Amino acid sequence: MKILWNGGEAVCAAELEGGKAYFSAVVDEVKEYYAVYPAGIEAQVGADGKLVLAIPTAQSGRFEDSAVIVAHTTRESLNFGRFKSAVGMIRFSIVDPSVTKVRFTATDSKPVGGSVSAGPELTYETVPGSASVEVAVEGAGTYYLSVLPGVELSGLSFQLGNEEKWFGTASSQTPATIQAGQILLVSASLEDNLVIEGDIYISEPEALRSLLSNPASASKLDGHTVHVSAGTYDLAVEEKGLSLDFEQAITLKLVAEEGTVFTTSLSGAEGCILTVASDNVNLDMEGVTFTGGSHNGSGGALNLTKGKHVFRNCTFDKNVSTSTSADKTGGAVNVGGSAEADFEGCLFTDNRASVTGGGALAVYTTGMVRVLNCTFTGNTSHTGTGYVGNGGAILQKKAGNILYIVNSRFSGNGTNTNGPDIFTSAGAALMMFNNTLAHPLYPQANSLNRGLVRVNAPALVVNCTFVMEVDGNATGAGCNNGVLAFSQNNNNVIMGNLMLANAGYAMGAGANYAGTTTKKATTAGYNVYSEAPKIEFTDEGNGTDLTGIRTADIVSSDALSSDGLLLWDGPAVKLPAYQAPTPAQVEAVIKEYPGGTDFYNWLVAKGVFGKDAAGNDRGNAWWPGAYQGE
Repeated sequence: MKILWNGGEAVCAAELEGGKAYFSAVVDEVKEYYAVYPAGIEAQVGADGKLVLAIPTAQSGRFEDSAVIVAHTTRESLNFGRFKSAVGMIRFSIVDPSVTKVRFTATDSKPVGGSVSAGPELTYETVPGSASVEVAVEGAGTYYLSVLPGVELSGLSFQLGNEEKWFGTASSQTPATIQAGQILLVSASLEDNLVIEGDIYISEPEALRSLLSNPASASKLDGHTVHVSAGTYDLAVEEKGLSLDFEQAITLKLVAEEGTVFTTSLSGAEGCILTVASDNVNLDMEGVTFTGGSHNGSGGALNLTKGKHVFRNCTFDKNVSTSTSADKTGGAVNVGGSAEADFEGCLFTDNRASVTGGGALAVYTTGMVRVLNCTFTGNTSHTGTGYVGNGGAILQKKAGNILYIVNSRFSGNGTNTNGPDIFTSAGAALMMFNNTLAHPLYPQANSLNRGLVRVNAPALVVNCTFVMEVDGNATGAGCNNGVLAFSQNNNNVIMGNLMLANAGYAMGAGANYAGTTTKKATTAGYNVYSEAPKIEFTDEGNGTDLTGIRTADIVSSDALSSDGLLLWDGPAVKLPAYQAPTPAQVEAVIKEYPGGTDFYNWLVAKGVFGKDAAGNDRGNAWWPGAYQGE
C-alpha cells in the first residue's frame, strides 16, 4: 500500500502481528491524504485534490495487483476508515497449461482501460482510454483483471494465446455495467474456447469447432445460448464430419447472425456438415445457412438419428446426398432412427438426393416431424433414368411416422417417379394444412409424376392449393395422375382444397390414382377442382399467372393472396353451389382424423387455425385453398 498527497507519495512498510497487518510511512504535512492498494498501481494527486488512478493495459492477473482499493483522510482526523473499491473486476479461469496470455476486449469496442478519478468523498469518475487489456498468465489457474467501473458493455471478448500465436476468441454476455467492486466470473479454456457465465459468443471457426466437438462442453453449454457471428464456418474436424455427442443430455441453443454459413470442406462418407446420433444432444438452431454438404450417405447437410431438434429461419441450399444405396435419403436433411424435428420458417433450395427420395428432407424416423412456414424450391430426387426417385422435396418413408406440413410453399421441385413435392409410404400419417403447391411445366423425363403429392397411406389434407401445368406432349401410361394422388381409397380427409391443372389430362376429379378416393364432405362442396385451359408460370414458378382460367369454376376473380400467387382473369364469380364450411365444421373434421386432435391443438398453439396462409383471419366462412376468398 502507499500513501499519496498533492505533490508526493510514500510506499508503506508492513508488519504482521498476529492476524493483523500494520502499515507505516513518512509523509509530508498536508491537509489530505489518500491510501491506495496495491502499492504498484500508477496514481497521483493533482492540484485540485483529486486522486487519479491508471488502469494499465498490461496486467499481471494476480488478485493482489487487480483489486484496487482507496481510502481518504484529513490531517485532522488521521483515520482512513473504510477502503472502497475503485475498479470493476473480472475473474477468469484457464484450464490449458500452455496459455501464457489473454487479451480482453469489449465486443462493442467500448474502452475498458483508462483512468479513475476520485475526490475526498470517493465518488468516482472515469476517463476512457484503451479498448483492450492484456493479461500475462502462467497456464492453468484463476486470474483477475481490472476494468473501468460503470462503463456500459454489451459483451466481453477473450482471446487466448501463447508466445507463438493467438488462438480462437470466446466471449460472454455481461451485465449492462460492471460497477466498482463487482466481480464478473467467467471461465475460458484453450481447448474449447468458451465462457461459462452468461451467453457464449463465437466469431472464429476454430473456436466453434472446438466447442462443439468436445464431449465435456455439455456442462459449459447447458442453460446458455451460443451466439455465432456472421461468417463462413467449416465444421470439418480433423478430416471428419462434425458429429455431436456430449457427456450429459443438453439442448444446444445456437443463434446465428444474418450471414452465418455452416459448410464442410469434405465430401464422400464424411461430407455431412453435422451429424447427431446421440440422445444427449438436442439442437435448437436459428438463422444458420447450411450449404455445400456432399454426403455419400443420408442427409447432405444434416443427418439426425436421435434427439429432439428445432430449426428456425434456417436455410438449406445446394446440399446433396450422393449415395446410390436405396436406404440413403435426404439431399439436405435426413431425420431417421428415433429423432424428432421441427422446421419453422426454413428455406430449402436446390438440394438433391441422388436416388430413393427426399431432395430436401427425408423423414425416415419413428419420431414426429413438423414443418411450418417453410419454402421448398428447386429440390430434386433423382431425375434421370436407371434409379427410382420419390419425393422431389419431401420423402416420408417410415411406418408409424407422423408428419405435419403447414403454411408451407412448394415450387419447381422434381422427381423421375412419384410425388415431385411429397411422397409418403404405407403406414405413415401425413397431415397437411394451408399449403400452396404450384409447379411449372414438367419435362418428358418426369412424365410419370403421379401427383404433386403421392400418398400411399391415408392422409389429412385441408385448405391447400394445388396448381400444375402439364406438358401437352407428355405420354406414358398413368402420366400425371392428378395433383393429389392416392393409392388407398379409404380414411382420407380431403377438405377445403383448391386444385387446378391443365385441361385434357387425367385429374381424376383432382385427386386420384387407384380408382376413386374418399373426399370428406364433398356433398357440402368443401373441395373445388378445376381443369384450367392454360396455366402460365413466371419467375421460375414462384409467381403464377392463371390468365385464361375458367372463372366460372373458381371462387373469385380477386387475388386470394396478398402476394399475388393466385390470380384470376374475368368477372368475379362465386360458385353458386359452393357451401363454405364454418370454423366449427373444419375443426370437427380435423379432430375426426386419427391423431387429428393433437394436430388441431398444435395448429391453435402456433396461431395457424382460423387464419389463411398469408396470416389473414378466415372469418366465419372458409373458401377453398390456402388463401381466404372475398
